[in-house]
Amino acid sequence: TQGFLGLRAARTLNTRTDLRLSSASNIYIFFNERSYVEIIKDGKVFDSGFYEYGNQQLDTSSLPEGVYNITVRISNNRGEELQTHLFSRASILPPQDHALHFLEAGMLLEKNTLGDINKTPKASNVSFVHAGSRMRITDRFGAEIEALNTSEDTTLAQAGLYYFLPGLFFHGGTLGGNNQTQGRFFDLNFSHRLFSLGLSYRDLDTRQVESNSSFQTGTRTTISLGARILGGSLLGRATDNTSIKADTEYSLSYRRSLFRRGSTHAYLTLSWNSSQGDDTMSMGLQLSGSNRQHRETLATRWSDSSGHSTLQTEGSFTRFHQRKGELYGSTTVS
Repeated sequence: TQGFLGLRAARTLNTRTDLRLSSASNIYIFFNERSYVEIIKDGKVFDSGFYEYGNQQLDTSSLPEGVYNITVRISNNRGEELQTHLFSRASILPPQDHALHFLEAGMLLEKNTLGDINKTPKASNVSFVHAGSRMRITDRFGAEIEALNTSEDTTLAQAGLYYFLPGLFFHGGTLGGNNQTQGRFFDLNFSHRLFSLGLSYRDLDTRQVESNSSFQTGTRTTISLGARILGGSLLGRATDNTSIKADTEYSLSYRRSLFRRGSTHAYLTLSWNSSQGDDTMSMGLQLSGSNRQHRETLATRWSDSSGHSTLQTEGSFTRFHQRKGELYGSTTVS
């Protein structure tokens, strides 16, 4: 969550041209003859096509992320057959048995975010190097290890695990470092067709002098609940942070699609936030559209906090540069 100005590079030691397919669990089916196959999730057909005789791998590249059951409808001269398979996809992990290595370095920002629309992010005098590896061990199980070093005598090493079940995601681990620094964390998310529930926990303790530390110590716990209501999505969140001596922070946001015509889409967003006795309410409108040549967005947001009102408007236009149908770059004006 700490913003930085710098560079990040990541790669594997294996070259894959089917990353969209290999980031998910493999589903093989033996066909006795040429068959027409439909892949169905929640009553919707995500992919269909003909498969030849033999043991064939299904093309699941159109299926979204998550862990859930899919229905495979097979039609041929023998009639129609329905099969149920457990499917898993998570882009946060590389393909199975292919470790993903990354290295990033730069200067930490003075703020945790890149700043709002009227402020330019400022780099601090703290430089850092951060490296690690992630690996998918099975369809449901993954692991990570990483290390961090900064110019202010902070050294950390962390190890974590990932686990996936239908509708359930878990990520947890521990870390240790110099100055008797130790911590633990976990993220738990449960999703249903009508609602979602999330729990996040962070705890960091150190004997390092607090005035020289860029990392927030203490315990931070967040509970979130999302639901579909009135044709849109509602998300509520409560956060308790022991490193800040204040009341629990609450937020509520609602997002709904107003209309869609072709590639043009309009959204309405309403939100409320209460922190340290200060309430903020806001309303936003966003209009976006895109095709193979360009993408454009226009957004406006009004907010009111303690009697102080702000109106922000921003827009951007992106042009995609292609050569013989292949994308080689883009230009954005905002």
